[in-house]
Amino acid sequence: MSRAAEAVGPQNEAEHRLYELIEEGLNSGEGTEYERVEEFAAEFRARLKKNRTR
Repeated sequence: MSRAAEAVGPQNEAEHRLYELIEEGLNSGEGTEYERVEEFAAEFRARLKKNRTR
């Protein structure tokens, strides 16, 4: 599906949901700093696994 050249913002349901998720992340509070990418990856995987079991 092509986007209109003058398009601004979400154009369909999928883009709208992605936009909401990005906004939620940006507005969720203080970030976490990691010393190593492996630490981030481990926490990220744990959160994904946790969300799949809901």
